[in-house]
Amino acid sequence: MKLQLEGISIEAISLAGFYTCIQFPEYKIAIDLGISPRSAINKGHVFFTHAHGDHIAGVVRHCSSREMLRLTPPTYVIGKEDIENFHEFMNATRKMCRSGMPYEAIGISPGDHIDVRRDLRVRSYRSIHRVPCQGYIVYELKQKLRKELIGLDRSELIARREAGEVLTEDVETPMVTYTGDTTIDLFLREPALQDVPVLITEVTFFDDSVSKESAKMRGHIHIDDIVDNLELFTQKAILFMHSSARFNPEQIIEICRQKLPAELFKRVHILPNNQALEGF
Repeated sequence: MKLQLEGISIEAISLAGFYTCIQFPEYKIAIDLGISPRSAINKGHVFFTHAHGDHIAGVVRHCSSREMLRLTPPTYVIGKEDIENFHEFMNATRKMCRSGMPYEAIGISPGDHIDVRRDLRVRSYRSIHRVPCQGYIVYELKQKLRKELIGLDRSELIARREAGEVLTEDVETPMVTYTGDTTIDLFLREPALQDVPVLITEVTFFDDSVSKESAKMRGHIHIDDIVDNLELFTQKAILFMHSSARFNPEQIIEICRQKLPAELFKRVHILPNNQALEGF
């Protein structure tokens, strides 16, 4: 599914337990590769939230396809706790494929950041799931004169620069965040999520067949968690994804329409869980 949310292009596909892949074409990055659509192959940076198969299994196709097409080796970013496991997995795959499959892997911890390019930064935070999981915030970067130097004469600034002083600082503007698989407790713990204009988050369960408590034990969000914490969902645009296959898209839309306040519902976009794998 292709969307434009607050000026940000998003391509997303997700079905809980089967596959998830989020792409940001303008930023040329992807988050998670439970499946690797053709459109994801040109994304040179891929950030993984966690190592469950429905979020990482497509990495083999992604890496081997980039090698076949003679693209630059991809950069994969994954939690430090899984970096060695990732290398072992990829090395075993190389042996089976009899292929080089070059790549770079970077292990990061919550709070770390990766500068994808001079004007783009991705920062991680600890998400809450049954296995180690990280969410990501994408920032646009600008260099601005340090606040304490504003108002100084040009000659003074030139003299300071010639003396080796750094005159500028990075200014981060949060653009979009993706939580990965998580529970409602993440939103209670991470106030920064309310400062991002576009929120992409999982909502896996929607009726009483799975209770809020059971959803939380599985490391997921129930729609009733949203209803009970409306003050945490102030973002300009919100994308619900990762819904369980037990619900069809029409059911999900109707349940959300009934349970969410109208003001919130108009900001919510729901990723269908029955998308055809077009262009796969």
